[in-house]
Amino acid sequence: MNLIHTMLIIWTGFAWVWWLLSYFLVCKPRTTASSKPRWYPLLTIFKPLPKITDELELESLQENLSSWVAQMDDNCEMLIGCHESDAHLWHSFCAAMEADYPGVKLELVSHATPLQGCANPKIAWMKKLIPHARGELWFWSDADIYAPPNTLAQLRFDGEHGNAHMVTCPYIISEASTASSILDTLFVNLEFYPGVLLLERNRAIEFGFGSGMLFSRTEFEQKVDLDYLAKSLADDYHLGRMLQPVKLATVTLSTQATARSWSAAVSHYRRWQKTVRWNRPLGFASQIMVLPLLGWITATVLQPQSAFAWLGILAVLLADVIAALTICRQLRCRLSAAATAAIPAWSFLRVLIFISCWLPIPVRWRGQIWHSAFYEGNRH
Repeated sequence: MNLIHTMLIIWTGFAWVWWLLSYFLVCKPRTTASSKPRWYPLLTIFKPLPKITDELELESLQENLSSWVAQMDDNCEMLIGCHESDAHLWHSFCAAMEADYPGVKLELVSHATPLQGCANPKIAWMKKLIPHARGELWFWSDADIYAPPNTLAQLRFDGEHGNAHMVTCPYIISEASTASSILDTLFVNLEFYPGVLLLERNRAIEFGFGSGMLFSRTEFEQKVDLDYLAKSLADDYHLGRMLQPVKLATVTLSTQATARSWSAAVSHYRRWQKTVRWNRPLGFASQIMVLPLLGWITATVLQPQSAFAWLGILAVLLADVIAALTICRQLRCRLSAAATAAIPAWSFLRVLIFISCWLPIPVRWRGQIWHSAFYEGNRH
């Protein structure tokens, strides 16, 4: 065994320690609300929706919205933003919800061209929805997020007792039904979620997550520059920075991986990673400590006859598969057979995408091309 092999073994050890730490972090029960405040201010839930592309997407979004509507009380209202061409679909949905939950406050805001100069589509919708908000508390949440039972009660409790200007929600992916969906699933469940829990333990949460952000209207109006957010790829990150201090919610939300092709999955995964690379370059660079596969691949390229280097690749892949299966099982994430078989593909792709994020290659989001963390217009 030479010095290079020794260094690769140590590097691999770092990755294995991280997987063990990740497992223990997700295993630890999270504290939940134990009492209710005697009075709740009016809460406005913002739900901007994407343009519907097919029936499957519509059903998924309706299920997610229903999970929130079912928990709303007299001191809640929901603002739903939709494209004008989809308005008839969402009018029917709202009517059904109002029949199932009498007294629920739902307001549908439709628009033919919601972007109107905003590079960030979510913030474009928020600009349309904010004039309709009546609540003293605001909750921004992506359309694809599902709320487990008692979410709103816990969020209100966190907001009442958190000593923070923002409460933001971690989330996991609850199901990966296709091979390509494994990229999003393992990024969220194995990289994002354990990392967030570690930051919470170190009291280092300084930003928000698009899954859910709770804050007061007054704080927002005093501190937030919407035009700045409209130019940003990571609006949730910057909103949290503007509304510090930020606390992690005691409730964990969920979503489903929706990528239906490898090209869509890789594009989405790279956009996530590139956003981290642009906004937190040092934190992104530190990921290399848990990417020993990069070292073993380099070793096999330099010494293709080395059986030890090939065994190193197999050992890393085996550890990744074990970590993925055990952590997803702990999080009750359902992996299809195709998704499980694709776990090694995630191991290789995360290395390639990590490298690509250091190259001057733009990302695409909702028809816009981003060359940096802030929109500069499409270059020709």
